[in-house]
Amino acid sequence: EVSMVGFEPPLVRPLPALLAPGDDEVCWLLPEEEYQVLWDVHMCSDSSKSLQARELMSKAFKGPLQQPQQQQLLSELEADPKLVYHCGLSPRRLPELVENNPTVATETLLRL
Repeated sequence: EVSMVGFEPPLVRPLPALLAPGDDEVCWLLPEEEYQVLWDVHMCSDSSKSLQARELMSKAFKGPLQQPQQQQLLSELEADPKLVYHCGLSPRRLPELVENNPTVATETLLRL
């Protein structure tokens, strides 16, 4: 059985002409600026303070904190304003915090 598969004539077309690069394109061909990588120096820093704050916050969700624990949590939240976002507070857990520790809940909400 004879078939014509693979015997098609090649398509002959001319190669496109090369265009000279414009003045605004040369900067991409030969970059003059040296780029540096910016490192986040806080990325792998010690997170023991945030760990203590998370432990105190989990205790605050379950029951009332003692006065020294409450003061420690509030001082850690005051020292690091972004700690509020990493302490485990969620909309679902907010009523538990308000019920057990209203002062901590107020200060936490003010820092959001």
